[in-house]
Amino acid sequence: MLFNKLNFEVVKFCVNNESKPEISGVFFLPDKTVATDTFRLVEISTDAAVKVDDFPILPNKKTAMKSFKPFIISRKAVMEVAKMNPGNSKTLPILNYTAVSFVDDKTVEFINTDLETGDAKVCQKVDGKFPDYEMLFIKDAPVAEVEVNGNYMAEILTTLAKFNLLQSVKIKFYGKDKPVLFETSNENQKARAALMPLRNV
Repeated sequence: MLFNKLNFEVVKFCVNNESKPEISGVFFLPDKTVATDTFRLVEISTDAAVKVDDFPILPNKKTAMKSFKPFIISRKAVMEVAKMNPGNSKTLPILNYTAVSFVDDKTVEFINTDLETGDAKVCQKVDGKFPDYEMLFIKDAPVAEVEVNGNYMAEILTTLAKFNLLQSVKIKFYGKDKPVLFETSNENQKARAALMPLRNV
């Protein structure tokens, strides 16, 4: 399968603790990547618009696998694989993807190419089972659903999180077309913010 730089973004959410190997790396599945630190979990699907058959065959005949059994790769190894491909080719977008070319019981090989040369990295698989996380994504209808600008929300939360040691922020939802409100405080100060929802034009 093919993974782009967005798929590798999940590495930020791995637990940085080698005593928990099963969550100290990224969980690779044929159609997504997943990572967790037990407080946060992020899942990013692969790009549905690209086809494995479009990935070039490397000079050494290596190519992208169409499927594989899920595996976990350490945080450090995933960061190294991500550096192999900056994902900035504008002339041939397929070159912005990293492919899995080989998987066995102990190792995984990732490959990239610029058509002239190929780059490969063999990584050790983490021995462990990634948590069954599907239960976290509740299937019932949400109490409230609001679409907001992610960068604006991140800036508000980053600022308000500085107010106390727990970095706690209360978030209030009032409906689809209502502003999202944020509140926090410490012994001496209070802060609040409002973020307007995005509106469909």
